[in-house]
Amino acid sequence: MRRSLIITASLFIFPSLLWADSLGSKWGIGINYLGLGIRHRIDSKNAVELRTNFENHIFAIGPRYYYNIGEKDKTVFFLGGEAGYLSFERDTSKKSGFMVAAFGGIEYFVTPNLGIGLDVGPAYIDPKGKDRAEDEGGVSLAANIGLTCYLSKDGGGLNIHAKEDVGADTCGSGICGPGEDEKNCCLDCGCKIGKCIDNKCVEMGIEISTDKELYRSKQVANITVNTNSSEEIKNATLKLYGIHARGKYYLNKTMNMDLAAGQNTENISYNLPSCTGCSGIKPGTYKIQCDIIYNNEVLATITKDIEIRQ
Repeated sequence: MRRSLIITASLFIFPSLLWADSLGSKWGIGINYLGLGIRHRIDSKNAVELRTNFENHIFAIGPRYYYNIGEKDKTVFFLGGEAGYLSFERDTSKKSGFMVAAFGGIEYFVTPNLGIGLDVGPAYIDPKGKDRAEDEGGVSLAANIGLTCYLSKDGGGLNIHAKEDVGADTCGSGICGPGEDEKNCCLDCGCKIGKCIDNKCVEMGIEISTDKELYRSKQVANITVNTNSSEEIKNATLKLYGIHARGKYYLNKTMNMDLAAGQNTENISYNLPSCTGCSGIKPGTYKIQCDIIYNNEVLATITKDIEIRQ
């Protein structure tokens, strides 16, 4: 009976780790001998799975956890652990118990959607009941094999397969190849500092100042915006807004601008709203904010407080 229980426990264990950084879907289905599983990717290193198994008069169900430790060519390496509930019949009696296991394994991807996996590890089984036989339960080594089908319209998008189809040093492929870095292809490799604009890493600084800190009702506020860009940027947008009251921004200006590499200055004049009467704003401190935007992405932002009195 112990051998039968260990076989059942082993059916829980086969590779189903999602290599999440490159896989297009977060879900997968596993098929093994007399068992099915559904698993979900949490992030690039972690995945969980719910597994059920049937074998003659034995039923088992439980969760599994996977941790991705790396990849090479078409093979993914992982570690994991599981726990499960067991229900089985022996002779004329019904029994139940639990199992825990730890394992390590590999998964080889035949296609981006289909992986064949193998793992091995110790499993501990503890059947409940006073009439527990000596050969029931204990620790044994379990080796397992199975298939994993990943659900994704783009064929899984697995990075290890993408490397075969796209040149590793082709800028814009989505893969940071060995001959690429942030200087020659930030589209693929990203930027350590700043943001990638037109395939260049751009660092952007911004300052905002006003000619006064305290303004009176209906006065003119002279606002200066200084930007410092590491690269030239054409067709950027400067958005200046603030003084929020009565459910709207009284200051709301947008202008297109070309930023030169280095220092750029924009001077903006604004007639402040009335600070008296039913139609005016209340005296107090108000925020003004400036955003530098390119292709609908905010490159830099800054806020400043001004005070408005009667």
